[in-house]
Amino acid sequence: MTLHRAALALVFGATLLLASCADDSGPSGSVLDIKPTNVAPEKIITVDDTGFDDTNIEIVSGQVLMIVNTGDEPHSFSATERFDTGLINPGSASTVLLTEPGKIRFFDSTNPDHQGTLTVTVERPA
Repeated sequence: MTLHRAALALVFGATLLLASCADDSGPSGSVLDIKPTNVAPEKIITVDDTGFDDTNIEIVSGQVLMIVNTGDEPHSFSATERFDTGLINPGSASTVLLTEPGKIRFFDSTNPDHQGTLTVTVERPA
C-alpha cells in the first residue's frame, strides 16, 4: 500500500506543478489588434521563354508580387536563400510577399540567364 500511496502523491504533485505553470490569460491581443491583410497583388510581372517582362522591379515591404507564366514552358521566380516559387506552369501564376527591405537578385531556375533585381523599400516609390 505504501508504494501505491507514493505513486498517487507523485501524480498529485506533478498535476499541481503543471497547473501552476499553466497560463490562463489567453491571447494577449484583442479583436481590435487584428488588421486586415490585402492579398491582392500590387504588381504583376510576366515570365515567358524569353525572360521576365520587367527586370528592375520595385515594391514596398508587405506588398504582394504576382508572377504570371505567359510562356510555353514552366518557369520560376527564385532568389537564392530568399524565395523560390517552384515551377510555374504555362498559364499559371504564383505570388510572393516580401517584408524585409533590400535589393534582391532574382532569376528563373529553368534559365538562370533570365534574371533581374527586385528592390523592396519601406516606403512607396515616388
